[in-house]
Amino acid sequence: MARSNDATPPAKRVFHATAIALLLGAVATAFIQKQYEGAVAVAAARRVALGIRTTDEHQDEARRLIRVAQVWEIVGFALVAPALLSWGIAIRRREKHRWAWPGVVVLLFLYVWLKLLMV
Repeated sequence: MARSNDATPPAKRVFHATAIALLLGAVATAFIQKQYEGAVAVAAARRVALGIRTTDEHQDEARRLIRVAQVWEIVGFALVAPALLSWGIAIRRREKHRWAWPGVVVLLFLYVWLKLLMV
């Protein structure tokens, strides 16, 4: 069996793996949130393009979609905090893994980028 160049045994790398899994979840929630926000923008653009007046039903539907998007945003933020905590614990425990550092940094960057991205 080939040995990895990593100094930490696989069973002891749980915090890096946890951080990456949580950040993947946070990135997924950001995509879901953007989908709901985009649905509001598309519906408004269609109404304007077709010359349809905005009714109370349209506004209620837009508010509902925005509320759902806000829930997904909160879920994403709730996943980022423990991910960063896990990453910090992994650093403190000196867990080593070749792909962990770049993976966490790239996922964190992607999450922040998606948060800054306008619909």
